[in-house]
Amino acid sequence: MPKNVVTIREYDCLYANNASASGNVGEAPIPLRSFTELESMVLSSSLAAANQFFSLGTRKGIGKVLRAQNYVGAIQTKSGTTIEILPKIASPGKDDSLIRLLFFRMLRKLRNPLFKKLNLSHLNIDTMPMFEVFITMFLDEVARLIRRRVKSGYVAQEANIPVIKGKLCISQQIRHNAVHAERFYVEYDEYLTDIPENRLIKASLCRLKTLSRSYRSQQRIKQYLFALDEIQVSHNYAQDFSRCTRSRLMEDYDLLLQWCRVILYNKSFSNYQGATIAYSLMFPMERVFQDYVSNMIRSSEWFDDFDVRLQESQYYLFNEPKAFKLEPDIVLRNQETTIIVDTKWKILNPGSVRWGVGEQDMYQMHAYCRRYRSKRAVLIYPLYDYDSPLHTETFSNDELEVRVFLVDLWNIEESLAELAGIVKGTI
Repeated sequence: MPKNVVTIREYDCLYANNASASGNVGEAPIPLRSFTELESMVLSSSLAAANQFFSLGTRKGIGKVLRAQNYVGAIQTKSGTTIEILPKIASPGKDDSLIRLLFFRMLRKLRNPLFKKLNLSHLNIDTMPMFEVFITMFLDEVARLIRRRVKSGYVAQEANIPVIKGKLCISQQIRHNAVHAERFYVEYDEYLTDIPENRLIKASLCRLKTLSRSYRSQQRIKQYLFALDEIQVSHNYAQDFSRCTRSRLMEDYDLLLQWCRVILYNKSFSNYQGATIAYSLMFPMERVFQDYVSNMIRSSEWFDDFDVRLQESQYYLFNEPKAFKLEPDIVLRNQETTIIVDTKWKILNPGSVRWGVGEQDMYQMHAYCRRYRSKRAVLIYPLYDYDSPLHTETFSNDELEVRVFLVDLWNIEESLAELAGIVKGTI
């Protein structure tokens, strides 16, 4: 991993490397200038969203620290330091490179289509920073477009020329050519590659040219900019996005334009860009975990006996008036029963009272089951303590049974088989 990349996990702390280090696990130094930039981001009242990423605190023997929250991804400061935050996943014998690989596998199950084509087979996860993985994904899409041929379209042009073509603009003709009868001010359409879609792609390439620290990526960006040499760079993103054509002929651009929104606008899960931050691409692990588990259940043969619905929004908590929409992560139905399944990205302690399950989580499941007239529910949390033999616990009363289940992300298929047994009542 390059020297300017610092890797930590959720809830780990960063401190300025001029502080007296404690050497504890979960603490990492970064350059003082980068620490100051991140601290300014957190303290700025106009950038409250940044507090989702870090909280500012102090530690004995170190002083000020920035503690990562439950967002995972990468942030690049203006001074050039990249902070990678990996998920806090149980990892017996697993190093950071394997955790990074698992995280990217989870991203492929997101509802966001950007990551559906994520191909990890040709990426060196051990040495490639997260930013470069995302940049490579975009460049792969650009390469695919160039191989298939960059599309052209009719572009409106205005010109004062010595021949008539298109439509003569009377008012401009009078204004510009009152004494130049040999010239004509005309408006016409010309078939060019300089269309809004291509301008946005070129603008994205120019943006990435300032962000990438990879020699290979820089070479590819230069190559693709040369291939798009006749196309202008977009200077009005909103206008060009509004002029993009949605048709079957332009299907090759669908994914690319979504990447352009991420690159040019920071339009993704919780992207952020401020005065002290060059770029960020951060994902809430609650959402990543939810989409991963939900889509794995939907595609698993263990649940073929059920109609699997994700993020169903059929009911409200109140009917008069309709208010407080209920959206359980997963609803399992068959002819016999309806089972509500919800995911929570929280670390439980099977040895503690109630396993550390929050009251709010249980109240939420109770509300779901009342409206769905269900008597069974499952709360899914990530397995973190591999030393504990307990993977499930039951909470029940006369009306409702809620099973708490810890899913092993490293052995997801085995966990799903166990979960299917719980759902079917065989475990």
